[in-house]
Amino acid sequence: MKYKNVEYINADKQFESIKTFLTKLQYVKNHDNNWDPSRFDWWRYSYHYDKDETFFRSNCHYWTTENDSIVAVAISEYGKNDIFIVVDPDHKVLYGDVIKWCRDVFGNGKTEIISPIFLVDAYKIEKLEENGFNKSKHENNVRTYDLANYKFDYELAKGYRLMNFSDYRDFESKSELICSAFSKKEHPVSRIESFMNTPGYMTDLDLIIVNENQKAVAYCTGWLEQYDDSLGYIEPMGVHEDYRRLGFGTVLAKECFKRLLEKGVKYATIASNAEPDISNLLYDSLKPIEKKSGYEFVLKLRD
Repeated sequence: MKYKNVEYINADKQFESIKTFLTKLQYVKNHDNNWDPSRFDWWRYSYHYDKDETFFRSNCHYWTTENDSIVAVAISEYGKNDIFIVVDPDHKVLYGDVIKWCRDVFGNGKTEIISPIFLVDAYKIEKLEENGFNKSKHENNVRTYDLANYKFDYELAKGYRLMNFSDYRDFESKSELICSAFSKKEHPVSRIESFMNTPGYMTDLDLIIVNENQKAVAYCTGWLEQYDDSLGYIEPMGVHEDYRRLGFGTVLAKECFKRLLEKGVKYATIASNAEPDISNLLYDSLKPIEKKSGYEFVLKLRD
């Protein structure tokens, strides 16, 4: 079979076609789904909402059959040296071409490239290792929570209020909160507005905690998986550095879990960076029923 490789410029049709491809792969067993439709949404509507065509051409590429069905994607989350490789199991022959693009085009000028994956996909690991990638450090965790058998009780500290962000709408205060929670220099209001345009965004799952002075001190957003509304997740979640150890993370997660259950969600997930990231203590305390871990596979390109 002949294949075509295509530059990604973030056109709506391209975006929707890749999402359809990623959605289909969610049902494939023993397939590394470390890049899924929801992550693709976050990538477009939040992380790189203000990027131009040049960025997208350099950091996303895809392959199609002759009839234009997408069968493989390579995408960088941060636009640095990270590259996620997604190949349809029915088109495994493409691994060589995809890895070659990652090495020769995406990797041009870089000393190494890193592909994070879950260790469930033996064939993918084999192909990466055949092409010079080596397993490296633990990169992330994804925990699953059974909402049908969950204890949602919590106690919010006196003087604080939990509300929907759509009823609060102090964008500047939320921006300051996000900067503090994630040690960022800035988080434009326009990025928050773009985030709220993400497909599947629901106002009653975008939660915020405010203090007596109406300052935002903690937040989280819940989502239903677009390919299966019995599944959900929380992304992101953050607490202002001056208001930690007050139980706000627990309050937000449990309230969001409860609202997800009311929408028909049976299982919810939360992703985190690998240990020793302090967030892992919170997510473990929420009693997950499952935890899977992703690892970096590194290809050295030059000294």
